[in-house]
Parts: sequence; structure tokens; C-alpha cells
Amino acid sequence: MATLLLAAAGSALGGALGFGAVVAQAIGGLAGAVIDRALLRSGRSVEGPRLSDLDVQASTEGEPIPRLYGRVRLAGQVIWATRHEEVANEETRGGKGGVSVTSYHYYANFAVGLCEGPIHRIARVWADGTLLDTDTITMRVHHGGEDQEPDALILARQGDDAPAYRGTAYVVFERLPLDDWGNRIPQLTFEVIRVADTLEGKIRALTMIPGATEYGYATTALTRTVDGAALAENRHVTTGATDFLAALDEAIELCPELRRIALVVTWFGDDLRAGTCRVRPAVESADKVMGGLADWIFAPQTGAVWSVAGVSRAEARVVARVDGRAAYGGTPTDVSIVQAIAAIRERGLAVTLYPFLAMDIASGNGLPDPWGGAEQAAFPWRGRITCDPAPGRPGTADRTAAARTQIAAFVGTIPVSAFAVSGTQVVCSRPDEWSYRRMILHMAHLAVAAGGVDAFLIGSELVGLGRLRDATGAHPFVEALVALAADVRTVLGPSTTLTYGADWSEWFGHHPDDGSGDVIFHLDPLWASPAIDVVGIDAWFPLTDWRPGPHLDAALADRPTDRDHLDARIAGGENYDWYYASDADRLAQIRTPIADAAHGEDWVFRPKDLLGWWSNPHHDRPAGVRSPTPTAWVPESKPIWLTELGCPAVDLGSNDPAAFPDPKSAEARLPVFSSGVRDDFLQRRVIETVLDHWDPDRNPGNNPVSALTGRAMVDPDGIHLWAWDARPFPAFPSASDVWADASAWHNGHWLSGRLGGLSIEGLIAAVLADAGFDAVEFRAVAGCVDGFVIDRRMSTRDALDPILAAFGVDALDVGTAIRFAGRDRRVDVAVAGDELVETADAARIEWRRGQESELPGEISATFSDALLDHRRTTVSVGRRLGSSRRASGADLAVVAPIEVMCGVAEGWLADLWAGRTTASFRLDPSRVDLEPGDVVALDVDGRAERLVITGIADGDTRTIEARTLDPAAYRPIRGGTRDRVGLLATVRGAPIVHVLDLAHAVEDADIHRPYLAAWASPWTGPLSVRRGYDAATFVEIATIDRPAVMGVTLADLAPGPVAIWDRGTVLDVRLWGGALAGASERLVLDGANRAAVRAPSGEWEVIQFVEAELIAASTWRLSGLLRRQGGSDAAGAEIVPAGAPFVLLDDRLITLPVARDDLGRAVDLRIGPAAEAYTAASWIATTATPLGNGLRPWSPAHLAVAVDPDGGDVTVTWIRRSRVAGADSWALLEVPLGAASERWRLTFVRDGTEILTTETTSTAWTWPRAERDAALGPSPVDVTVSVAQIDGEWGVGTARAAVFRL
Repeated sequence: MATLLLAAAGSALGGALGFGAVVAQAIGGLAGAVIDRALLRSGRSVEGPRLSDLDVQASTEGEPIPRLYGRVRLAGQVIWATRHEEVANEETRGGKGGVSVTSYHYYANFAVGLCEGPIHRIARVWADGTLLDTDTITMRVHHGGEDQEPDALILARQGDDAPAYRGTAYVVFERLPLDDWGNRIPQLTFEVIRVADTLEGKIRALTMIPGATEYGYATTALTRTVDGAALAENRHVTTGATDFLAALDEAIELCPELRRIALVVTWFGDDLRAGTCRVRPAVESADKVMGGLADWIFAPQTGAVWSVAGVSRAEARVVARVDGRAAYGGTPTDVSIVQAIAAIRERGLAVTLYPFLAMDIASGNGLPDPWGGAEQAAFPWRGRITCDPAPGRPGTADRTAAARTQIAAFVGTIPVSAFAVSGTQVVCSRPDEWSYRRMILHMAHLAVAAGGVDAFLIGSELVGLGRLRDATGAHPFVEALVALAADVRTVLGPSTTLTYGADWSEWFGHHPDDGSGDVIFHLDPLWASPAIDVVGIDAWFPLTDWRPGPHLDAALADRPTDRDHLDARIAGGENYDWYYASDADRLAQIRTPIADAAHGEDWVFRPKDLLGWWSNPHHDRPAGVRSPTPTAWVPESKPIWLTELGCPAVDLGSNDPAAFPDPKSAEARLPVFSSGVRDDFLQRRVIETVLDHWDPDRNPGNNPVSALTGRAMVDPDGIHLWAWDARPFPAFPSASDVWADASAWHNGHWLSGRLGGLSIEGLIAAVLADAGFDAVEFRAVAGCVDGFVIDRRMSTRDALDPILAAFGVDALDVGTAIRFAGRDRRVDVAVAGDELVETADAARIEWRRGQESELPGEISATFSDALLDHRRTTVSVGRRLGSSRRASGADLAVVAPIEVMCGVAEGWLADLWAGRTTASFRLDPSRVDLEPGDVVALDVDGRAERLVITGIADGDTRTIEARTLDPAAYRPIRGGTRDRVGLLATVRGAPIVHVLDLAHAVEDADIHRPYLAAWASPWTGPLSVRRGYDAATFVEIATIDRPAVMGVTLADLAPGPVAIWDRGTVLDVRLWGGALAGASERLVLDGANRAAVRAPSGEWEVIQFVEAELIAASTWRLSGLLRRQGGSDAAGAEIVPAGAPFVLLDDRLITLPVARDDLGRAVDLRIGPAAEAYTAASWIATTATPLGNGLRPWSPAHLAVAVDPDGGDVTVTWIRRSRVAGADSWALLEVPLGAASERWRLTFVRDGTEILTTETTSTAWTWPRAERDAALGPSPVDVTVSVAQIDGEWGVGTARAAVFRL
């Protein structure tokens, strides 16, 4: 038997990872033993690589250097370090004569070796299991090239002897603060990415989404505030300053040939009827509150920062909601687009600005449907916009003057002259027109504000509009696009490439199914326009026609991922050679050939025939009659861009690449015949095959060069892959609570999170290439992983063995190469029963069936999942039927999604049970066509089996040993995804700060100083308070060590009484943190439970409370109130609406250190984490104008008026109140004055007119009758009398007023 089937290959591979050829021969042949083990189920135990061995950082000489493929988390070895740096900080506490305190801080300089290089990226870094924010430290990455130079720090410390560690990837930390880890170097682990597959190196252009993201393209980190908590708005990762920058940098690092980013920017349409559809920007929430400090934003504690086309958040349309969440993100704020364009260009990439129209039409909209439905479909495709009624409907406006009128309403009339650029803003003089032209021209001018873009799309996929005709048969929307292109050209100038992204079903022409026989190249006026530089196609062409069970293409390829099969259908197959005339025909696979019997121009009817369309003149055929005059299109005059190209990562996605799993949309669907199982390999293979097909260097015959322009027909730099997300992996899709579309990532078109991984085919090839062996072929090898690692010295056999077994791959010697073949493949040869040879001592065939007890009833696979921070995870599958209780498991050194590994375990177990039956039979020696590894269809004695040959012994006959094979074992059997949440970046949001200028509870030397209350969630440590003296000078003046207890009121608060208990009012508040507690009335009277509520005027009312009842989570009901305390009479007289700030006045507040000379002057403050620079986004800027309200005299009590019954004199009396300590004592004969001298001001007002103002030095004043009569006339009349104390330092204090009849 062929036990040493691959001995020769084993010699070549045995030394690949450290073993010589002799050793390889001695162990029986490297790849040969793999076949023995995989097919014959030998009992050989193999210990392959293990990720768990790379979990702990060490510094051990002689440790092996790991070799990784794809995305892996590992610890590494400390390979260089200096002594810790000690920094002493001395400060004096307690004022003059206080205590001097010295604190020590330690910093470390060291290098960590990671793996063999070169690598492409270090993504996440964990310190003691917590994400390390690499944007706040100095960490340099050395990728491990053979030409890398020594690190600057190492060179500075060691001079010319500094090692460069060439060939080893390592990182250097410079002055890493050690405070957070107990003054020691933490255990560090790194997510390292080495691109080992071939797709990434072929990508030249990516489309950046989501398009609908208010601040997602901003390059300054921002937070929003919800219930007092700071939530990340556009920074959820630790690998960049913002999500966008992190995603952009990752794309550049993973795709070395990347040259262009298409930035998608979304506005929204609100109706499928062109005549009534408005095109506008929108926000996801009308009341979003942004916090923090940014170079381009100054709006502390307000939400009025979003602005698009001159529209504020308060004025903007709010997108529809689904299940309580915004259906879309909002339109990107204009400034963020300018920032994003600048960031892309700074990195040396070209920018394509891609205006995108999304339809914000919710379910239950009630809008008349031009297509005849009960209402318009929910969140439809923009290509559905049409006339009303739509073509094919009774009374359609198509081919009437009404079609032109409705299109004109949609397009609009706004001219270029209505726009102007002012800095980074675009100003429009016709702000009330929300039309398609408004969107496109606004974005064109925004591109100018950003310094220009390299390419610009004037729209995409407006199929329903483009096909409409007026009464003359003209296409008015195409005319509008031609005019719009010319206008955009005047805005952007001659150097910007302009195009339109036509849908794959419309780009080549219009063949209406209305019986007219028309064949019209309706977009030719646009393609021929001098303003248009390239022909744009959103290339969602169906490539395969695969389905479960028998079908026509099953005989042509092993799998839909076969490279040759896919390539042949880029310019062949459906919509090239044939089409399905109906859904019924598709089910039955009744294919109608595409042929032009009349004129032999088959390409006219082939959407996928780019070459035929591009290289020929175009003749319209109105009513089927070919015009003798060609259209304006000049053959080969312009190149083609694929403005969108992609494939969903789902089973059979190539059948219908445009299918998108968006549950909110009526357009959502799986690809035809798809099971819904995730399939990253199919996506990777489809994209790579298309890129290879149009690569003029690889396949010049597919992509000829124009004789007119010298450019390739399909510009390889213009193939924009859909899509790369500005929300970086793994935050997206992990944070499904942040982004409602996160669940669609698993089976969607996203490349982010997938690029950097590798196919099993690519993994095998890369491992062998690293071993110097490239004589490799592949057949029907499927599957993808995120990463794989070889952690120590081992043979290539031992490294690959577990992968081959898990993914059902056999290694076959085909003479000149090793062929790796998946088990789900076509039959190689058929053997009939009459071909079997019967001998004297053996029957024609012997069947043997293994015992159930010898097979595992359960299989488990252990691996790492990148979406779970690479934590080791185990999945198990078992058989419900049968008597086997055996369990087998494998610890695989792979990083892969749970969904993938569930399928691997299921397939592995199914394959083991499928192969429990073996067969031995004999054939004539002439059957030399059979080889080990061949898949055989055997039909004998009425029994049909599919077998794989495991061995052949040659003699008088060829004795064949085989086992049964079920190709379905490795096919997807179930869909679904599993949500999991990894660690996200710690949110360092700006604090919420209140300046409370009110009386102190106890008189002290700082009575003139306002209180400062701050809250932040999460609270990341002490807050520094800095005062600004000019634009560049901010000096620390205080520190806030603890967060205040604060929140908001939940109901309107009516004015309250003074100096008596308010037992009828309750105050409900929701706290952002902390708790409240009741107190006795005696304690309250002694000053306990003081709080402040801000009135609409900005004044704070001081309230005390007896009872504090927790009525809901973080919600408290306060009762037994004392109102208008501490001289806050004026604030307590106002109606305070719900949502007013509430602050508990306790020792968590500090006083703002201002001098009395500062009173009445604006004080600029910046407040934020002491550990960060005051320019960081986690700081807030605010201005306080302290008035010294603590000095303000309080209003008097017991204001009374008495009229002398005899003489008629009016006497006003009152009792002084004082802020002075001890003023409430009953032992005092008189309330302390609290001022240098006693002065009072009295004011009399009648009917709003001031009658008299006077001053006195006592607490009583008499108005003689004669003076009263002269001022007021005949009595009695109603008069408002107010009395206020005058302080020499403050001025006039708070007045007490009442109405009296005099």
C-alpha cells in the first residue's frame, strides 16, 4: 500500500521549520503521513501550534520567535530595557506653614519582541488585560523588515552597538507611565496583523462608509452626554485619535497598494414619487447633547454643533426610528467631511467624494405608492424613485409631459451662483430649495472648501428616474445629469475626475418591457458629455448560478468559489450568454440565450459585456429599428470605473452580490438559494477573481488598452471595493448597542475586520512559502480564519496537520506538486460494478463498517475569537443518535469567528461518521488512472456510494482501499450569528460643570467665591481647573478630587414660600450618580441636606429637604422642603421647568479661587482630567462671571405696613436677616448686621410706575400723610412696597416685596 505516498515531498518539506530531509524520511514522509492520518484514521497523535503558549509576557533567552499569519494576539518577550525613571514632585499643602509632600512617579523604557517579521500592523494592545490607549503614550512599532534600523531610543542609549533586530517585529515603549500598574511593567499582549494572503496586495480603491454618521468622519474625538454620562461619539477604539483615523490607517497598513478612498456622504429622500421627494440632510436625534473641547467646536454642554448646508440640529429633519432606535445615522456634519478629506490626502491617497441618497421612509408611512402598493415600501432603494404612477401602472406618467414635470421638481433649479464658500462652510442663497441639485452642488462646493478632491460622483443608481421618458421619448433625468455634470465641472475645475455610478442593470442601455421594442442607449448623452471623464458602473453583476442539489453548473466546478469558474462568469454566464426570463425559469434553470438575430450585436443585450459596449459604436433602436446614425458615444474614448464592487460574506453571495441583510428595509434579502451561513472565503475569492480579471498586467486580453487614450478599458485604480467602514473593527460590530446595523456585518459586504485574515488556501500556501516550497496546487479548499500562529520549532507537517484535519483537506501528490483538495468536490472517476475483479480468495468487494463505539459522539474545537478580545473559546457539537459516548477535542492555534468554528466542528464530526464504512475491491491493472485521494463514484450490486481512495496496492490486480465520503459534511447547514462584546476604549468624556454663585453655608474668608461642581462618567481621576489669561496661557488654580452629586429635575417646580416649611410640594430628581438620604427636621434647620436647582434666569435656588425616597432607578422624591434658602429668593420665585440642573451642596464641591477684584469680570476656565493636556477633547471650556453673591445681603423678613388711624401716616417695618454665622441664634438680642453700617432702600411702585425711592438707616420708616397723598392721591390704593439692605461692598441686596393697600 502507498503508505509513503508523499515521501519525496516530505523530503522537501521536512526541513521547512527546522528538520532536515533525513529526519523527514525517517518519520515516514511529511505530507504522506498527513494523508495516512486524515484518510485512514491512524492513531498518530500530533501536537500542533498552540495559542495558549503565547499568553504570558516574559524575558527568556533562547525562546523561539513565533511566526504568525493573519490577526493574532500574543505577548512577546522583553528584549531590551533601561532602569526605571523616577520623577519626584514636591508640593506644599495646607497654606503658609503647611506640610511639604513629595510624590514619586515612575516611567519605563523597554522593547518587546513579538514575532518574525515583516508584519503589517499592531492593532490593539492590552496591559494587564485592559486595553491600552496607544494614542496617549509613546509606542514605536518596528515591523521586522530585513532592512530596519535600530530604534532611536536604543541607539541613543547604546550608541553604535544598538541592535536593529532585523527580521523581528518589536515595539518600543518610551517613558511609559507606570502609575496605573503599581509602578511595574504590566503584562502586555498585542494584536499583531501580518497579511499573508494575496487579496490585500491587489486592492487599490476602497469605499468608506457608513455615509450616515454625524461625527463619524471627524478627526477630533468627541463625546455626547446622556443622563450625565459621557458616551463616545466617534472614538470607540484605542488605536487612533478617532474611529475614522484608526480605520483609515488600518486600511492603508493592510493594503499596501491602496491609492484611493471613496468617501460616502448621505443625504435623505422622503418619497418615492419624484414630484414630491425632498432631498435633505438629517440628524439621528434632535436633542443630542455634545460635550468636550475641540479645535473646531466650542459649545460647552450644548447640542448646537451639527451643521450641514446651513441647517442646525434644531432645524434638521430627524430620521425615522425602528424599535426605538434611529433607522440611520445622521448626515455627516460638514466640517467633518472637510476634516476627513484632509486626513485622506495627508496620507497620500486620492479622494473620491461620493454623494449618496438614502430613502428615509419608515414602515407605516401611509404614502401613496407609485408602484401600486398599499403604501410605499419601508426604507427602499433609491433606484425605486420614479414618476407617479410608475411605468407599467395604469395611467402612468411615463412617456408623458408629466414625467418631465415631476423630474424637474425632484432635480430642482438652484444655480451654481446660489452657492459660496466661506472658510470651511458652504453658504446658499436659496436655503428653502431641498432638491437633488442642492445636494450635489452643496457637496461640490464643500469639496472646494476642503481644498479639492480627485474625483466626484454626481450620483448613483437612480435607475427609476433615468429610464423615464417624456412625451417625445427623451430621457429628462439624463438631460438633467448632463447639465449637472457641466455645473459641477465649473465648481471643481478640470483636474477632478467626474462620473456617475450607474447601476449594473442600467449602465449599458434601456430596454423597456412595454412592448415598444425600444433599445435605447439612454445614458450615452451622459457618458459622452465633455464634463464626464469616466464611465461609472456599480458592478453588482451576478456571477454564479449555484444552488443546493443537482444543477447545471455542478459539472463545471467543484464549488462556487472555484477560481476558473468565477473568472469565466465575469464575462460569461448569466446576463452574458443567457438570462432567466422569469423566476419560474430560474427555479427550473431554463436559460434563454442572449443573441441578436437581427444585427449580430449580442453585446447590446449583455449587461456584463463591457468590452463589446466600450469598443463599438452605439445605434439606438426605437421600436426595434436600428438607427443608421450612432449615438454621441465614441468607442474607446473613456475608461470604465467600477464605482462599487463587492460581495456579501454569505453562502452563495456570488449568485446575487447586491443582496444585503438589512432587516429594516423592504429590499433586504439573502442571495438567491443562499442558506444564510457566513462565508468569508466566498467574498474574498469573488473580489480577488474580479480584480485579477481586470488587471491589465495579469490579463491584458480581458482589459485592452484604448487606441485613443492609451488607457486600459477598466481602470484598475478605479475599482472601488464596497466597503470599508469608518467604524473600526472590532468596535464595529461588537458595539451593537451603539450601532443598530452591527448585526448586518456578519453576512454583509464589509471588508473591515476581514482583510488581514486569510483563506485556508492562502494559509497553506503561506506556510509552505515560508518553508521555501511553492510547488502547490489547490482544489476545492474552502474556509477562512482570522489568524494562525506557529509558536515553536516544528515540522511543516505538524504545523498544518490540525488545520487540514479540521477543514477537511487532503494532501495529494500529483507528480510535480502537492495538491491540497477539499472533500466537497466532484467525482474524479466512475467505477461500475462489472469492472470489479473477483479472485479465488476474495470477493469482488468487501464492505466493513466501523463500530459506533470507536467513533466520537462529540467533537470540540478550541480557538480564539477576535471579537472576544482573542479569548480562548471552545465549541462542541454532538450526535443525538447512536450509542457512542466518546468525546474528542482539538486545541487549534487559529483565530476565527465562533460561527466559522461551529461549522468546522459540525463538518469534522459529520465527516468522521460518514467515513466509518470502508471498502476493498480489485480492478484490472490497466486502471492506472486511479490514484490515492481520488473521489470515486462506485455503483455495484445496486448500491451507489461515493468513496475516496485511501490506498492502492499493485499486483496481479489493483487492490483499492477506500472509505465512504459525504461531500455535504463540509457544506453549511445552518445560518445565524452570535453577538459578542469585546472591550472598547475607555470614554474620556468632558465633565459637566456648574458654577454656583450663591451664599455659603457658613461665613468664611472665601464667601465671595462661587462654588464649582463637576461630574463625569466615567470619572477618570482628579479634574484640573485652569484659568485662561490669554489664548495660550492656562494656569492651574484648583483641583476637583470627587464628582459632585448632581442630576436633573423631572417635573416643573412652582415658586415656593420663604421661611416656612413647604410640605405640599415634592421634587423628583434623577441623579447621574451618588445617592440622597433623608434627615430630621432639626438637622435640616441646622443646615443639612442643602441642594440647588437652577432657574431659567440662571440663578440658583437653594432648597433643603427632610425626606429622600428612592422611587425608581437613580430617581429620588424629595419632600419636606425649605425653599428659597441662603438668600435665593429671586430664583425661588420663578417657575423652574423639568430638566433643570440639580446639585447637592456638600463637601464634594470646591470654591473657585478668585479674588474680590475678579468680581464682575469674565473668567475663562478649562476643566478636565489632570492627567491629560488641557487641549484634549476630554476638557471643557466655560466662562464664569463671579458676582460674589455670597456677599449679597439677604432680604428682610416680616415686611409690614401700618397706617396711623389718627394722622394717616404710613409706617413700614421689617426685621433684618443676616448671612453672618450665628445669626439664627435665639440668644442674640438682635440679628447681626453683617455690614459696616446699616442702610436700607425702600421703593414704592403703583401700576408698574415707581412712585418713590428712599433710604433709611433703621428697620422702620414712616411716610407722612401729606407726602403720601401728594404721591398717591386719594386712598386707598394698591402699592408694591420693597425693602432691600445696602452693603458698602456689594451694593443693593435682595429685596423683599409685598402689595399693600394704602
